[in-house]
Amino acid sequence: MSPGARAQLLCPVLACLTLTACSSTSGAGSGSSNDEDQDDSSFEGLALVHRGYEGGDPEEDQFLVFHDPETAEVEHTVELPDGSVDPHSPDLAVHGQFSEDWQHFAYVATDSPAVNLATLTEDDDGNEFYEPSTSLPAEGEGLAGQPVIHDDRVWFASMPQDGGEAETPQVMSAPLGEEGSPREEQVLPAGENGRPSDWTLTPAGTLHVREQVQTEPAPMEGGESLVVRQTGEHVINATLTAESEQWQNLDTAPVWGGESVIVRPEGEDSGGARFIAPSDGEGGHTSHPLLPEEEGHLEQYVPDEDRESVLLQADSTWYQSDVEGQEPTEAVELFTSPHDSSMNGYPLVVRWT
Repeated sequence: MSPGARAQLLCPVLACLTLTACSSTSGAGSGSSNDEDQDDSSFEGLALVHRGYEGGDPEEDQFLVFHDPETAEVEHTVELPDGSVDPHSPDLAVHGQFSEDWQHFAYVATDSPAVNLATLTEDDDGNEFYEPSTSLPAEGEGLAGQPVIHDDRVWFASMPQDGGEAETPQVMSAPLGEEGSPREEQVLPAGENGRPSDWTLTPAGTLHVREQVQTEPAPMEGGESLVVRQTGEHVINATLTAESEQWQNLDTAPVWGGESVIVRPEGEDSGGARFIAPSDGEGGHTSHPLLPEEEGHLEQYVPDEDRESVLLQADSTWYQSDVEGQEPTEAVELFTSPHDSSMNGYPLVVRWT
């Protein structure tokens, strides 16, 4: 099968298998590392994935770029394998594809149904890039969904095929950075419109399958209402109703952790964001304005490692707000978003470290 034909087959199935990733309080996951790796200051700042860096080809010129979190000045770049991030998708959860120590990157290329692992490498001139190292084929002629690295394993969705017919999709995991066969973690039930249910990992590494978790009302102060899906102590999905308007979490954003969550109003033309946090009293939540409506539609956000501050992109501008003590400060404008050649015109957030 030609790469173009395989890509046409793969893309719609991957759309059905799109999953949201999450990061632990200290990052998106971890693999083998050492103190020197962890202390490398070149891997600090606002990490964004550029699809078409500096106006290049969005499929071939893909880079992990570290920006100064106050000015967006480029501090460090690492080249990604060609075609490792879909240049046409507007909402990929790329923050889950990198190990906490940055040594590993997991992806599904547009011309292959396999999950690929790449390892951080340096050439003779000191340029760093991720070099493909391991391939985890889907069962039979099946297709694989977007992978997520957490601790020492890579998780992914697999849709096996038998005689050309798709079978029940599954969540699989495999060891990171070493030999080992993928193991089945859980069968994915059919969700809305018969599509496989969305899934994610909590910051503790527990599997959360959306359709297997019931929605529950959460107590709110001030006459607002909140409905959540929660695994363990972590709120994964949330819908807030305030002043007859619905606000929802971003499925592709990192799970905040605990009972806190950031929500935005429904609709592409609606602006603003709110931070929902447990109240000082027992069993209740409060809703705090995080970004004014006039600042535009919330596209993506990323907290710092201690969850005390958050960077938010609304339309083409990045803002910063402190949320320490559960009381957000007024969002401060920082800089205009860097551009890339992807369909949505801006790079995707990975981590603020």
